[in-house]
Amino acid sequence: MTTRQITTHIVIFLLISRICHSEPNHHPIHLPESFDRCTFAILSDFHNDDRPFQSFVIPQVGPAPKFQAVLIDHVAENDKPSRLPGLVGLRIPSKFSTCNALVLYTFWISNSSPTLITDILVYRAAQSSNPQFVIIQYNSNILPDFHRIYVSSVFLIFLPTSNTFILPCLACKYGTAQAMTTFTNEMSIIDIKRQWFLTNKNLAQNFINTIFYRGHINNENQGLEQCSLRNNPKFSDSNADNCVEMQLSETYNFTVYKISRFERTLKTYGFIVRGHPSLSGFNLILRIFMAGLLWIIHGVKIEPYHFAVITDPDVMSLSAIFMPFDGVTWILLIVVLTLLSILLGLNPTKLKISVTDTLKVHLFWASSVFLEQSDPKPFRQTSYENIIPVLILLWLIVSFFCGVFYKGALYSYVTARQSPSVPLNLEEVVKGNLAIMTSTSITSGQGLICALEMIIPGLLVTYIESSSTDSFYFLLTSISNEIKCLRGDESELAKNFSLGGKVQVHPNSTIPLQPTFVMLNGATDLASFIRSMKYFSKSFVIKSQEETPFVFRVPWMVARNFFYDLFSNGLGALVESGIYQRWRELSDIGVQLVALSRTDGVKNVNHYARLMLSVDQHDTNLSEAQQVTMALMKMPFAFCGIFYVLSILVFFSEAVEVWRVKNLRVWRWGSRSKVISLRDSSSVGLFPWLS
Repeated sequence: MTTRQITTHIVIFLLISRICHSEPNHHPIHLPESFDRCTFAILSDFHNDDRPFQSFVIPQVGPAPKFQAVLIDHVAENDKPSRLPGLVGLRIPSKFSTCNALVLYTFWISNSSPTLITDILVYRAAQSSNPQFVIIQYNSNILPDFHRIYVSSVFLIFLPTSNTFILPCLACKYGTAQAMTTFTNEMSIIDIKRQWFLTNKNLAQNFINTIFYRGHINNENQGLEQCSLRNNPKFSDSNADNCVEMQLSETYNFTVYKISRFERTLKTYGFIVRGHPSLSGFNLILRIFMAGLLWIIHGVKIEPYHFAVITDPDVMSLSAIFMPFDGVTWILLIVVLTLLSILLGLNPTKLKISVTDTLKVHLFWASSVFLEQSDPKPFRQTSYENIIPVLILLWLIVSFFCGVFYKGALYSYVTARQSPSVPLNLEEVVKGNLAIMTSTSITSGQGLICALEMIIPGLLVTYIESSSTDSFYFLLTSISNEIKCLRGDESELAKNFSLGGKVQVHPNSTIPLQPTFVMLNGATDLASFIRSMKYFSKSFVIKSQEETPFVFRVPWMVARNFFYDLFSNGLGALVESGIYQRWRELSDIGVQLVALSRTDGVKNVNHYARLMLSVDQHDTNLSEAQQVTMALMKMPFAFCGIFYVLSILVFFSEAVEVWRVKNLRVWRWGSRSKVISLRDSSSVGLFPWLS
């Protein structure tokens, strides 16, 4: 073989090798037409990527690809950029985009560390954005640990030599063959996400670490029967959050593992944080150290704080006789009674009765009429000589209505249980210097902590620069200084208060409760305390309807990886079906019944459950006492006016009749005298009608 032939063979071999090694780098990514409105961000070493940009670097969407704008970030194997500025564009929402995707090419990565560098790049991309899709053109047989990356994206792994792709099974055992899939142009984004969900819904008994979880769920999921009312009639050991984790661990085949701090292993596929309120300090820690945790919009426990005033009932005294009318009304009645007696007593009369006696008669008569104990005999002596009879009728009508109002108010006050006057808002509570208590607490590593003692400082941070004259700032600081955290369940607190005992405020400190104090709790705990007070104590518990500025929020937080979609989907189904709400109701009832049986020593608490936990089937209508308006008194005034007009008509008719009778007698006597005089002149007898 000549030198020329040898040279020719070497050139041909080099060309073939060049073509073989360059073909994978020149194969574009083909996506279905449903990606036509996606925003793409491309990561690659563009110094080594000499392919045509529009036809090979940019993913080809649909059967007839079009040019489209993309975001690019240049990376190299030896560079360690702290951030990828181009990926910030994926976080900008747009009504014209239906998805966003990160595209990563790995052909430039050396064969010694493709998995590690790919893992690092995707992790850095997740710090800047959370794309819906992560599309990787990968040329290694070993996939990275995508479940350890805090990004809830759908991973699409494309091979550099074909149009097929892999939806990786993240929980499959090491060495398991991955299924190859080919895109069709009719495949939608929803279809791809659904297939991703079905591929990774079985976690194969891998660990899901949960914070603040009490107890461990084994592989047989023992304990799920405690969430059923049929198997747990007394509601004991029923916790709604435990039931959710047990049910979803059975649905998605994972093992709940209790931990005391954030830690993960190769078998840890997600984190769950539940039972901890959303407070400013805790949220700050999550943002700094655990940016991969996200809220789940379903199942958030949101409870506003309400307060109730506990006080002793009012003791009835002789002052109840004067209660129906106020002081002005009593003075007006006495003045009217005196004037009426004077007007009636000063009328002229033919009887030999002194003015003083006449005034006494009318005064006692008017008083007895008002008290509905009238004796008409003394009054008959002067009433027929009275020239103002309309006053008598008016006083009878006034006495009738005043008697009805007086007796009705007095009867209600004596027979009904009157509510004492208490503050209706927090401003009045602070001004009244009432003792403020709270028992809504959470469990942490340091023991029981009152949530309100952590909520108020978070609110004060906003008003840290406010002046001391600000009303809201003054309210928060006053409550923060005066509030005391009570330890123990509501039944125990109510029983100790009813017996005059002391309550625990610290592990080694107790205080007595004052006769009047304010309980500021979450809605559920306050309702439980009110029921317990009705059961143990006879004190008044008056709940305020005011909305306080304090809110107790307890969310579900899950690691932002593929497990987030699984858990949020399962929890959302439990919430929308009403099962989760039912578990929470049973959990609250169970806590109350267990606390009552432990406090009161009663084994059978069904009587308490029927009395205190029965659901009111009637709508509760809140009403407030209003002043008596003119519209309400229109009919009594009209009734009084009718009798007033009738009395005037009767008075005038009687006056006319009296005048007519008197004039008729005079005329007849005058006519009779003329007849007598004529008969006298004719020597007729003096009484001719007797002859």
